[in-house]
Amino acid sequence: MKISLNLPDGLILSEVYNIDTKNVDSQNGNHIASGFEMEGYFGGILTSSMYKDASAIKTIKFSLQYDDSVNQVFERNIELFRPDIKISNNISTINIKTRKDNKLVSSEHIGILNHGKGTAIIKVNILNESEIKEGYPEGFEEFRNSFLKDLDDIFVEMKIKFSHYADLLDEVRIIARDPLPSDDKEVKRVKHTVEELEEAFNNNEEFLAEFLHSTAKAYLKNMSIMTDVDAFIAFMRSIGKNKIILFDAMKVLKISTTAQKLIAELVISDLAQNKYPVIKLPEISIIADRECSVPIYQILDPSRSN
Repeated sequence: MKISLNLPDGLILSEVYNIDTKNVDSQNGNHIASGFEMEGYFGGILTSSMYKDASAIKTIKFSLQYDDSVNQVFERNIELFRPDIKISNNISTINIKTRKDNKLVSSEHIGILNHGKGTAIIKVNILNESEIKEGYPEGFEEFRNSFLKDLDDIFVEMKIKFSHYADLLDEVRIIARDPLPSDDKEVKRVKHTVEELEEAFNNNEEFLAEFLHSTAKAYLKNMSIMTDVDAFIAFMRSIGKNKIILFDAMKVLKISTTAQKLIAELVISDLAQNKYPVIKLPEISIIADRECSVPIYQILDPSRSN
């Protein structure tokens, strides 16, 4: 038996299973495989290039051949998708006002919209030339230290219950302290750990359930140290619908009663650790009716586009 696989431009056969690679004849996107370890099965992994369009339908053709005659020919369409982030650029001024209950409200928002089907991870980078500087809300360090301690305790307990994942949990404990490193070597380490974690989740539903439940419990337990939990949870629900994760949503901007310029950019990646071109935010003047610190999620609005 021979199995022929024809791939369109942009798709690559990166791994093969149930066969030695020397038994796969590959040329110009066409792969002919024979000499399987178990007859009739040909598995593998396809890798995609980054397409210009956020969504693309590609056709894969394959055929089953016996005794040099084609018996069956198949075509299958697959959709390849990624995030596609756009921002509104019609905002020039934002006023921060204090309500009667002493809560801060923003007159305008910088709209962020995801036109793609993939989930985007967005990190806000305040540039050096920005008059408005960044900081973290009161209690942030206490929150961070307490959350990471609880998280570390959880993973130590899980190592006892899931001893075969002990090494993996040790790696998770390390990357939890810096999940988006700038060093390329550390980025690869994070990516490798995430891939191993995904494989563990796929193979063990009990491990997945306990990991998610315990992590969420530790996070929500400590949120009250730092912010209005109800408001933040409402924000998280709203951005989930738009498939956007604002990585540093709890970072704050220090706003003055004198108008100052915010100059910033969005660093974008996705759940597969792909990187995208940086998006420069429009230069915006922000003023408040009192000296205050405003969470970035009150300025950026990933739930709608202005």
